[in-house]
Amino acid sequence: MGPRGTGLSLRVRGAASVESARKRRRETPERPSKGTAMSTATTSTGTATATATADLTEQSRAVVRAYVDSAESGYADRLERFFAEDATWTLFGELPVSGVWRGREAILTQFMPKAFARMDTTTLRLQVTDMIAEGERVVLEWTSQADARGGLRYDQHCIGVFTVRDGRIVSVREYLDTEHARHVLFSAND
Repeated sequence: MGPRGTGLSLRVRGAASVESARKRRRETPERPSKGTAMSTATTSTGTATATATADLTEQSRAVVRAYVDSAESGYADRLERFFAEDATWTLFGELPVSGVWRGREAILTQFMPKAFARMDTTTLRLQVTDMIAEGERVVLEWTSQADARGGLRYDQHCIGVFTVRDGRIVSVREYLDTEHARHVLFSAND
């Protein structure tokens, strides 16, 4: 092993050779060992990747937060700008509104009106209880409260997995208590 862990082997023949070797070392930057080089490259790439991911995470979080703020303060005329034209919204379960809604227009003009038709939207309150974001994915937990048209109180706990690309929501996968929704909003009595 050469001097200072450089991995270089030096064969020294006389004082001139020693001085010559020292001079070459001063003029040539020291090479890190393979492990160090890989760590440095990984660290540099990792830092750039971490920064890009952090920026994307914050952008995605901001889009979903702005969407929720708009949904709380109004309805359709403010929501169109948040969805990509080919966005999808999937509501899991066996409700009349369950399924995959494809396209911004279908989400806003078919799914949402059908989903909110059985509640008094003037009483609707959304409260975000948690938001976790990583890159283009945002997991949002929220509660929804409203008076149902049948006289019952809708008090729902929801989770939505949002995917955001280029500043627009491209997909939502929503999970909620479908039994509560069925009882309060879609019972056979109304």
